[in-house]
Amino acid sequence: MKISELTKEQEVVYDLFIEQLKQFDHDGLVKKLCRGYDLEFAYKQFCLDVKYNSDDQFAKRLFYYGNKAKSFWKFQCNRPYGINEVSDKVFSLIFKEFYQILQKASVNTQTDKYIAKNSRWFAFFSNKSNQEIFLKTVKLYNDSERLIIRNYYFSIIHQLNESNFNDSSVLISSTTNENEANKFSGGSKGIKIFFWQPNLKKKRPVFKDLPIFNGNPYENQHEIPVFGVIFPNYIYKFTHNGETYLNPAIFKLTDFEIAMFTGLPVDNEDIDTKKNDETIYKSIVTDNPDGSLFTN
Repeated sequence: MKISELTKEQEVVYDLFIEQLKQFDHDGLVKKLCRGYDLEFAYKQFCLDVKYNSDDQFAKRLFYYGNKAKSFWKFQCNRPYGINEVSDKVFSLIFKEFYQILQKASVNTQTDKYIAKNSRWFAFFSNKSNQEIFLKTVKLYNDSERLIIRNYYFSIIHQLNESNFNDSSVLISSTTNENEANKFSGGSKGIKIFFWQPNLKKKRPVFKDLPIFNGNPYENQHEIPVFGVIFPNYIYKFTHNGETYLNPAIFKLTDFEIAMFTGLPVDNEDIDTKKNDETIYKSIVTDNPDGSLFTN
């Protein structure tokens, strides 16, 4: 749906949505993000060709499937784990990643400074016997709180970039700066996707009794780690050649505030039967009743 073709009623709805998004972004509850892509690369993700297909066709598939990065997070046994996984195995992996970072000489002086500034908590992760304490403390929180905690640590590990975690991370890099996204999209010639996610850098009370680091590894870093899958219900628009295309699910909203946390009401019920013909994806992330987010 092109923004230039909205009715007056739709303009009112979109303005209300954007106003709510800006307010939540201002309050630090969510973070507005964007990511730039070369046009041909973006089209290929959905089995489209720039010579024969249109932005309208791209929009239909983007707002249905979302945007998937080059890989999903997998453990060494190659078993895929859900994006919302908060089991002991996940937090054991987190502890192991911090431990391994501390076992080798850093190639980055900024990392050394960050570790020194947070010596107390890095010392905690350097002692293997603390792993059980870490796991027991995490268990005190409910699934939603553990997800926030897990995402916080993933974010720090991703920014440190001192282990093999980034090779198969569920996180990708995005930015709050549209000019930064232009570097990857080639300006208006490419495609820029706009979406939002919870602000992982915001301190939350659920971190009580758990290691909380002082600041971020790179305070001036413009790139922000986000999930390797940008779900369609969190993508609200994309731009190309001066035109803006909106996610039509915006106009199905009944509660703008709740939508900031739950996303847009996207209906992709037939996604598993369509993905092989309409995308290059081998697996699709969905929210299954059993808590798993992977279908093949």
